[in-house]
Amino acid sequence: MRRRPSFSTPVHKPSQPPDLGLFLIVLGLVTFGWVMVYSTSAMAAESAYGNQYYFLKKQIFASIFGFICLLTTLNVPFQKWQRPAWLLFGSGLVMLALVLVVGRQVGGAKRWLKIGPFGFQPSEPTKIFMILALADFLDKHQSRLRSFWEGFVPACLIFLIPAALTFREPDLGTCLLLSGTGFAMILLAGARWEHCVGVVGFGIAGIVAAIFKASYRMQRVLAFIDPWKDPHKSGYQLIQSLLALGSGGIFGKGLGNSQLKLHYLPDAHTDFIFSILGEELGLIGTTLLVILFAALAVRGFRMARHAPNLFGILTATGIVFLTCFQAFIHLAVSVGLVPTKGIPLPFLSFGGSSLVVMLASFGILLNISRYEESPPLKRRSA
Repeated sequence: MRRRPSFSTPVHKPSQPPDLGLFLIVLGLVTFGWVMVYSTSAMAAESAYGNQYYFLKKQIFASIFGFICLLTTLNVPFQKWQRPAWLLFGSGLVMLALVLVVGRQVGGAKRWLKIGPFGFQPSEPTKIFMILALADFLDKHQSRLRSFWEGFVPACLIFLIPAALTFREPDLGTCLLLSGTGFAMILLAGARWEHCVGVVGFGIAGIVAAIFKASYRMQRVLAFIDPWKDPHKSGYQLIQSLLALGSGGIFGKGLGNSQLKLHYLPDAHTDFIFSILGEELGLIGTTLLVILFAALAVRGFRMARHAPNLFGILTATGIVFLTCFQAFIHLAVSVGLVPTKGIPLPFLSFGGSSLVVMLASFGILLNISRYEESPPLKRRSA
């Protein structure tokens, strides 16, 4: 194949302030998350820790630290992340391997590393490290991407290796997030459709095999098909989630007045926070939340389209796609569109690791918005 020049162009000084609209959307989601974390966790926190503000305090602390990280990454020119991208990616892989050996086990899965009094999930920063490394690879080797062995396979390995490590924890949800985000970036960079179809087929076969191999995953699929067949075990979470959303009606029961969060719906402040939001604020509240995420997607992808070079385009696309894909899975689980899987709602669900990393990544995205617009990325011909 004839070598083609990179689409990347030199980036100099920023030409405009960061996108204020996107920042306000993120700020609104985070502060609304404080309200919902307190509403969904106060009773459980009082019962377990004797302090109804236990989870809220931890979430606010993580938010403050996260916004410090956002302001830091906002003031680092995004192209400077390209040089250490592989070092960061390698550290992420090491942490993912380490958590399988010495990680703290919670609910049958090893997903947490503990350093002193602090614990974190290595999979969270690895998501962003993978995006940076893949964006760098595609920026430097886009001319090879349409060759299956020279470009396409190496690019796929960049997201398949961390996906496989998270699958071993086991964490199928994060595995799918990494795979979906990496696949979207490769497709945008100009991969052949026939190669992409093959990867999708391989991925579907892998998911089916994973479901049949683990009995608890099979139970979740069967509960998804007919939750009322086993309403007290495998179908319990989905039924309670649907009851919460359905009982909220149009206007909801009022903030703080949920009944399903009173030890009926497990993980109400994390994996099912959207369901309690629907019960308390009704269809109006859930619709407004969906509109906020839609606005985030529109502004984010527009920002990616206008990024000054290929590395910026792919980095911005990866960050926005990862966030919106994660939000979609959370909402789809809550309303019964996909089998139950523990995926937090970005910016709203309780969880320090996820919140801090997400805010730091949006600092990178806001920095990209400061640079001059260039012509949109075009696909290459064979």
